[in-house]
Amino acid sequence: MFNWVLIDWPWANVEPREGEFDWGDFDAIVDYWSAWGKQFLVRFWVTDDPGWNGKPGGISCPDWLWQKGVHHREYTGNGGVKRREPDYADRSFREVYLPALQNLLKAFATRYDRPGTPIALLQVMGYGHWADWATWYSHYQFPSLEDKHNILAAIMDTYISILKHVQLIEMAAADWDAKDLATMHDHLYSKALDVGLEQHFGLIWTGFMDGLGGWDRDIKDRYWQEVPIIAEGNWCYEDMKSQKTHGTPDENLNLVLDWHSNYAHF
Repeated sequence: MFNWVLIDWPWANVEPREGEFDWGDFDAIVDYWSAWGKQFLVRFWVTDDPGWNGKPGGISCPDWLWQKGVHHREYTGNGGVKRREPDYADRSFREVYLPALQNLLKAFATRYDRPGTPIALLQVMGYGHWADWATWYSHYQFPSLEDKHNILAAIMDTYISILKHVQLIEMAAADWDAKDLATMHDHLYSKALDVGLEQHFGLIWTGFMDGLGGWDRDIKDRYWQEVPIIAEGNWCYEDMKSQKTHGTPDENLNLVLDWHSNYAHF
């Protein structure tokens, strides 16, 4: 039994041409599961997909975004092929990328940001690989910690300014540069999580919560009574069973309870 559905959706699919939105398939999924009483966690993939397990990954950003003038950088992804991501510190990110992202979010909000919406959660995305709010493979280097905070805060503010009814969430785990940070406060600041928490953002961990500790657990212990917690277990029962840990539903339920998770998925 489950009561919510996770939807990952590439920007390139919903807005293949600037200003021309195609919500047909997205709406069909929402309509189908809504009829069964399900709610949704939505993640629009709006930066890049580095691939997984040697596969190259899909296309997240529409081509017109680069043609419009968003500067990008190349890196080698998990799939071993060249991928491109926005150049976050370049002025084109604020001047071209963020206004375009704002238009996407406005189009989404027009359809779904209302009282009684079936969209329970929307993850803030606009930085990093996958949905992780971290640049694991490119090791994107900002000019300073303050610059990183300010740019990531600007992304959050873009969502905050538009969404009024859908609960916003953010990935809480560390970025690639965590080794350079001394305290939990530094971690929250570096990812602009301080900005999100001021707005009562939920916190999501997509790094298999059975292996998390350190600041992840410290953040959970500090905020679980104030904001929703969304946590990820391993991906399939057979995989968990083969590891001899958390292999039964009860064991996984205990793990969810230990993390005080309001939402959990495998």
